[in-house]
Amino acid sequence: MKIIASATTSNIASGFDVLGIALDLFLEVEIKDDSDTFKIYGTSQQYCNEDNLIVKGIKKVFEQYDKNYWNKIKNNISIKLKSDIPIARGLGSSAACIATGLVFANEYLYEKQNVKRLSKNELVRLGTELEGHPDNISAAILGGMTSSSIDKEKNLVYSQKILIDYDFLKKFDFYVLIPDFEVKTEMARKLLPSTVEFKDAVFNLSRLALLFTALINKDEDLFAISFDDRLHQRYRSKLIYKYDEVINYTKESGAIASFISGSGSSIVAIVKKSKIKDEDKCIIKDKYKSKSEVIDKYKDKDKNKSKDEVEFNDFEEKLREKLKNIEEKYNRIWQIKNVRINLEGVRVI
Repeated sequence: MKIIASATTSNIASGFDVLGIALDLFLEVEIKDDSDTFKIYGTSQQYCNEDNLIVKGIKKVFEQYDKNYWNKIKNNISIKLKSDIPIARGLGSSAACIATGLVFANEYLYEKQNVKRLSKNELVRLGTELEGHPDNISAAILGGMTSSSIDKEKNLVYSQKILIDYDFLKKFDFYVLIPDFEVKTEMARKLLPSTVEFKDAVFNLSRLALLFTALINKDEDLFAISFDDRLHQRYRSKLIYKYDEVINYTKESGAIASFISGSGSSIVAIVKKSKIKDEDKCIIKDKYKSKSEVIDKYKDKDKNKSKDEVEFNDFEEKLREKLKNIEEKYNRIWQIKNVRINLEGVRVI
């Protein structure tokens, strides 16, 4: 069985531990039950054991049926991974692993034991028990943009895919800036205060409300000012080398908003697409000769646009030039990936 799960970004600045978005970077897992011994391959040796989060996801579902079921079949299980999601970069690599394990076990019990499938919301709850927070796992399972809340007293997780007009978000480009260093979630959480000032809580609530209003009303101006935060980024930014410089570089290059992805170390930048006339293609192609196909790439993204008008931004080229300063001065390298929102959740392929 092959399962695919997407990377996720969470918090989205003001929505700490609440919001998540699925992105089109993927983990593909192939799990077979005809092996002569339990094995995992396609990843580093330290993850090739039963502490692997894919295995933990599998066991979590199996335990709902039979606490010993994993031990009965594990010696026949082989797991092969192929991933575009970097580890410990705030892009939901752990949630993607857990999600694939949950879905495999759910389908496996249905096929082998005729056990009724758990719903996606039930899988989100089980995944949250493993993750400790629902924002990444909900986006990985449900796809799109999600909001979540935990009721610990009732052992419930409320999580839904937000039913907005996702065409509105196509007016913007999303970029993930991935550095060459890790930030562990546990370390990032330790930096957070146990209490916050009332005015800061109100500030974040206001920005989160503005974000939802902007998405519902399709208000581009309001959308641009919805990504401020006073609850977590000021603390976590200390773990990201030259954070202030990188954020300033994104804004100077044209980003309307930039924020830490999850607990870091990656940063997400949002850029408004600009419309240019078809006759100006040659000017931009000449300016960025190393990427002469760039206009055609953007034109292909939306076949419904006028032939005389295409959408384009030069954010990536500008930012890459600025980031050379950090690379040359401090020997730190940042990758830039243009990503899209993935509307599909984890699934069997």
